[in-house]
Amino acid sequence: MNHIQAALGEGLTVEGALGIAFADWRRGGYIAHKLSMSSDGFSRAELMLLVASSAEVVRNKALQSEKPAEKIREIVFIYEKLFCLIRLVETTTGSFLLLVLDSEKGNLSHARLKLSQIFSKLKYLMTRSPLATKTSNAEPGT
Repeated sequence: MNHIQAALGEGLTVEGALGIAFADWRRGGYIAHKLSMSSDGFSRAELMLLVASSAEVVRNKALQSEKPAEKIREIVFIYEKLFCLIRLVETTTGSFLLLVLDSEKGNLSHARLKLSQIFSKLKYLMTRSPLATKTSNAEPGT
């Protein structure tokens, strides 16, 4: 879990980052999360709500996928004051990363790059974990 927390901490280095979560779209909750110290009123409750709503979108999209060979990789929500970037973690069934940015301060391109780096670290950590042998490698919707 310390490795996951360290990886999530890297997500908060993105300009405008408010919070980041490693979550499970099957349950609609997060496994681990971090909030920025300068989150300007962005709360854990708001992050939980975004995780739950994002999980529902990912779950529905995965179940409705017309082409199972086409895997969902990223989803971006653009709200009036927030960017929410979702990156699916394919080494575990149902896991995703959610990075929440202030839309006025955040750089979506930099956030996508950083989330890709975090994803790579988590993927490596998850494949080396003893639990990885017990976890399915299926993608959402497969």
